[in-house]
Amino acid sequence: MFITEVLFCLDPKAFVAGVMITQKGEVGSEMYLLASGDVELLQDDHTSVVKVLPAGSYFGEEICLGLNERQLNVRAKTNCRVCCLAKDDLNPLLDQWPGIRDNIRAWYEKRMDHFQEHTPAEDKSMRRGSAMVSKNKERTAGEEGKSEERLLSLETEVKQISSTLQTLSQLMVKMDSKLEALGAKSGKLEELNEEKQN
Repeated sequence: MFITEVLFCLDPKAFVAGVMITQKGEVGSEMYLLASGDVELLQDDHTSVVKVLPAGSYFGEEICLGLNERQLNVRAKTNCRVCCLAKDDLNPLLDQWPGIRDNIRAWYEKRMDHFQEHTPAEDKSMRRGSAMVSKNKERTAGEEGKSEERLLSLETEVKQISSTLQTLSQLMVKMDSKLEALGAKSGKLEELNEEKQN
């Protein structure tokens, strides 16, 4: 199952509020799943906010769609935790599940269309390398419908991954609590043994 395979490839990282996570033009090697917190998509001035992404979202997917350079400036709006997914790990999985790659591509194109709509007319330097990523900008009404279905499917996949991550996090907290309790019991047993020996 795709989600199970992805979980084995995730590398967790944390960013404090105000830190730039990705910057347009830099070479990238991974995409990000936002486990907690919010991030901002910024214009080239690093000030104007185009959109805020909440937990459960993802970004940096252009790196897994054939582009080498980041296309967006992304800044942590709050303290946040992300799970990094390296393209070298993801691409073999997308080869096995090509429909998911199509979903990611469709969502990426939609996001960049939204970004360009909010880019000042005098600054249209934002380009997505459509020759590399977009198969065909001119879609029929039927194709648009299929694209929306792909987007909904991809959102469901991401939410399932996010939900699984939260479950794993809760299990780790419970395990830590049990280990602490066992450590406390072990310490008391040692104290009792010492008292008996004395």
